[in-house]
Amino acid sequence: MSDSGIRSRRLSDFTMSVGAMRLSSMLMGATMVAAIASAASVVDKTPVILIPGFTGCSLEVELKNKRTAFPTCPTSTNGTWDVIWMDDKTLKPDLAFCFIEDMEVAVKNDKYVTTPGVTIRPREFGSVDGLVFLDKEKKHPSFYGKVVKFFEAHGYTRDVNLFGAPYDWRYAVDRHDDFYMQLQKLVEDTYRKTGFKVALFSHSLGPSITLEFISTRPAGWKEKYLAALLAVAPVWAGNAVSVYYAVSGISCKQAWGGGGCPGAPEALTRWFLREVMTNLPSSYWTFPVRGTGKATNSWGPEEVLIKTPSKNYTAYDMPRLLDDLGLDRGKAMCEKMEKSPAKTNFPAPGIDTYVFYGEGLPTPSKFIFDKEFEPVAVGKAPPTPKTVEHAKDDEGDGVCPLRTVLKSAVEWPKEQARLNKVLQHKGYPKMSHRDTTPMLPDAMVILDKILADAQAKDTRVATDRV
Repeated sequence: MSDSGIRSRRLSDFTMSVGAMRLSSMLMGATMVAAIASAASVVDKTPVILIPGFTGCSLEVELKNKRTAFPTCPTSTNGTWDVIWMDDKTLKPDLAFCFIEDMEVAVKNDKYVTTPGVTIRPREFGSVDGLVFLDKEKKHPSFYGKVVKFFEAHGYTRDVNLFGAPYDWRYAVDRHDDFYMQLQKLVEDTYRKTGFKVALFSHSLGPSITLEFISTRPAGWKEKYLAALLAVAPVWAGNAVSVYYAVSGISCKQAWGGGGCPGAPEALTRWFLREVMTNLPSSYWTFPVRGTGKATNSWGPEEVLIKTPSKNYTAYDMPRLLDDLGLDRGKAMCEKMEKSPAKTNFPAPGIDTYVFYGEGLPTPSKFIFDKEFEPVAVGKAPPTPKTVEHAKDDEGDGVCPLRTVLKSAVEWPKEQARLNKVLQHKGYPKMSHRDTTPMLPDAMVILDKILADAQAKDTRVATDRV
């Protein structure tokens, strides 16, 4: 090659090198801008983790050599995890008993056991995707669908400052050790990514699960990582409606808020839904708490919840009620629940806490039946009440009476004040247990204030250092 050719080649190489450097610099600049923009989007909102209530998140199942009493039921998922809650395919007449068998829990030697060969877990832990819809096809929205939409409309971004902590809601507070460790790691990871303390937002059964998590963490850990608990429609002290479901089941339209029934409606009978619910420990967690009565945010021994022509059942008679209904498994779970320390312990969370609840809606307090109870044959309709009474001085959100949601207002003020932590309760007229969107604007105000206070504190610290 001639000298001129070599010089041209070197000049060309140099030009390409300079161009590459410029391109690299531009890319680095763009990356830095993107990183700064990403960081800005992270820090301008208090990070939130959403924790669902009963049936409030999607579940998936893995079958490995499952033992089944029904020859038509699948025994293997061939190494994959399939959605079980909810999947229209599993909620059909020919698979209804398979669904019950996969979901059911029993008590043996005072421990919870499930059908051998069946493993169930929440879908997409850490993400809100398993909370927004209960199925992969996105046909069955959950309670959190509207919540996530509201948060996103106010500047939140999934997996940046908005996360989900789904759990196996078949179990109550006393059986979530693995979940609590997962949640702790999610809180810590979120704190490290955003640089801000994390707010826990929970609904219905969720606040009880969240309270157990919070109360079993060290004080120093809570102070470092947790900004606040936002408890929406908490079932602190239980409710009479849960007892009604154990007796009568629930219609498909009631269960899905008057909307379309998933799967095949003929499969989702009151008997089927009662059979599912009465084989889950969490169903008994929400039974009314035994005590001395409304003044102590509990149910007294003279307060009748269920009445038949010859029998009265109070909060102290739940095992007897389940025995009369022929629900042996339910009786065992109820008795185990009543012995659980977590059922009676109600410690103040020790972090800033905001409780939102509905009031002024007729809330059932007593169910009157015109026939005595007896075991219900497979597939037959369970008994339904002739009359439903509502206590006018205890009207809540249609499910939880005021005595339940205000238990925290009675038992926590002294300890929260001693720890210099916020405790606020706010009621919303006619806000139902199922649709609590009226409280979301106030929740956003609280979260924005938490962020502003944290940023002001950081500014003061930086100024002091200078």
